[in-house]
Amino acid sequence: MQFKNILLLIGVMGGIVVALATFGFIQTNQETEPRFTGEFAVNGDQLVYAIEHEEKESLLLNEETIFEASSEYQLFDPVFAQDQVLFIHTTGYDDQPAGEGENQLRTSEIINGAGDIIVEARGVLNQLVYDEKNDQLYAGGIHISQGVEPEQGFEPLDEGFFKVEEDGSLTRIFDRAMTVHQVLDEGQFVVTMYDDYELDERTADSIFESISRSYLYDPNTEEVELLSDEDTEVDVSQSVIYDDALLYQTIMNPNSNENYDYDLVYEGDRLNVGSAVGNIQLQDDQLYYTKREQSGFQNKPAFTLYTYDLLQGMEEEVTLVTD
Repeated sequence: MQFKNILLLIGVMGGIVVALATFGFIQTNQETEPRFTGEFAVNGDQLVYAIEHEEKESLLLNEETIFEASSEYQLFDPVFAQDQVLFIHTTGYDDQPAGEGENQLRTSEIINGAGDIIVEARGVLNQLVYDEKNDQLYAGGIHISQGVEPEQGFEPLDEGFFKVEEDGSLTRIFDRAMTVHQVLDEGQFVVTMYDDYELDERTADSIFESISRSYLYDPNTEEVELLSDEDTEVDVSQSVIYDDALLYQTIMNPNSNENYDYDLVYEGDRLNVGSAVGNIQLQDDQLYYTKREQSGFQNKPAFTLYTYDLLQGMEEEVTLVTD
């Protein structure tokens, strides 16, 4: 009887070892497979997107690699500008805990598809915006400086939005972070940002109490106009104007104690996309966006790209070549 128990115990332990080995094999394979980072841009039939593989990132244009990032660098926010692709090549955010970071010591560059550096800066550039009508490039970031050596140590968060000059210098035109989702034909931007942007100094209370809303921003006059409902206390996190109406993402069950129910809403109707989306971009009647995958195997988040046909009301996954 004892011998049988020993055999049973050995069998159970062997099964556990095999299961752990299989889990480790799956996890290792998933962590080493190429992953879409969520950074992309679309222009007609052209699609540019970033892939990370073996801790190095590459930028692909219609499945062809056009740039490979340096070791320890990341690729942010590609845009189509005239006949070229522009993107941010950065060391990214400091990985120290909040209050101890030194993001002002990070390095960022704006590069074109040919590999030419057109802007160099300290800090973290995290957004590029191109106004085709006026042939003007803009950039957003934190702790941005040029031509000076920043001091080491903790610095309060310094957000900014900048006009990129022809000589590669950055002219600050806005002192708060904004996310630009769309450039209108008139040169105005559809943006989301927190409604405490008007305060001279943000405080812990103002940040906690602020609401993310949709605005129209004119980079020439620096005027801001509210687009979303001023009476709501629910965040708007993505927004574009489609057929003269605001299409936006919000939380459908803001008072829920469970998981929030995010959805895109247009003229009062839900699109029923099934989860929170990011990096929303409008191309004619097609809405592009990313969804973050829920896999627990990967140390880094992976994303899937989708398109939503606003005429047909249909969502479709976009297959990306990552090899």
